[in-house]
Amino acid sequence: MNWKDVVSEFEWDGSWRDIYVVGATVDDWQRVLDALARLSPSPTFYIDGKPAPMPVSVKSLFEQRALSAPLLRLEVGHVGLKSHFFDEEEIEFDLDPREVKGPAELEALSDFMRLLADRTGKVATLTHENTKSAVILAVAPGA
Repeated sequence: MNWKDVVSEFEWDGSWRDIYVVGATVDDWQRVLDALARLSPSPTFYIDGKPAPMPVSVKSLFEQRALSAPLLRLEVGHVGLKSHFFDEEEIEFDLDPREVKGPAELEALSDFMRLLADRTGKVATLTHENTKSAVILAVAPGA
């Protein structure tokens, strides 16, 4: 992907950008969480705004979701990503488009999306906030 072709997609318009894997399962989430736990720097995990150990089981995390607010934060190529674990059937990370400043950040996002696609066997998409149809980038498994 050419940075010049997508630079306008990251201009600040007051909204985040989202990375989605739709049609996910708890097993997909688990494979993604296991892969993220091996990243450097390591992701940080929070429950109700307080630092907490990374969960071992995504299933138990979703069971606790009704009682607490989990948050996973990580950085890829100087771009901060956050997942709030909103839905078992949808892996979602949000990001501030102002942090995507050039080709290096775009490549890091693409690599992260490739990790998601490869671990789930499903397409990962980068979209405008809460607009799954406004696709900026899509990465298929094995791409």
